[in-house]
Amino acid sequence: MGRGLRAQQAGACMEGTGLFEKAMDCQRQALEVFHGYSDRVGQAYCLSRMSVDAYALGDYEHAVECAQQGFEIFREAGHRLGIQVSRCRLGFAYLGQGRRTEAWSVLLLALKGAQEHDLVPTSLYALTGLAACLAQEGKRAQAGELLSLVQSHPQTLGLYLELARRWLADVEAAPRSGTSGDLDAVAESLLAGAPGP
Repeated sequence: MGRGLRAQQAGACMEGTGLFEKAMDCQRQALEVFHGYSDRVGQAYCLSRMSVDAYALGDYEHAVECAQQGFEIFREAGHRLGIQVSRCRLGFAYLGQGRRTEAWSVLLLALKGAQEHDLVPTSLYALTGLAACLAQEGKRAQAGELLSLVQSHPQTLGLYLELARRWLADVEAAPRSGTSGDLDAVAESLLAGAPGP
């Protein structure tokens, strides 16, 4: 099983440097190893990462398939973090397919679950996706407010911003009136039904 973990870690490192094809190959190798050991959570992790790689390469259909498969396994296992991260990845893949309403819905579910379980980086991942949805609907000011919060938060992972760059390239980060630094208040507002796409 150590070979599977090493392949997973190598893939994650390659994602960090933008080598998504090589990252995908590493995750496929790891998936085979975890399949051989019947390690379902390991398989889900690989599928979830493969969704990131497929998305980054513009293969949105494959990204949706991998995210859904990873999500189902994580849900069966009751893996809280995996469930919410897979929802974020599914949201980004839906956005790539032009399915904005579905992307918005699944990203809101991810935000809700992440907030319930105090998964701050995952909340930020979901907010990044929601900002991308707003930008694609032409709601650039709202997208800019969310982007400002995400960019300024110390727990934001650079990969999340990199994945959203294609949707947010022409969005200027702008402070949110009154609650620019309050992740919980922004999340509460969105979950209470603030207008989306």
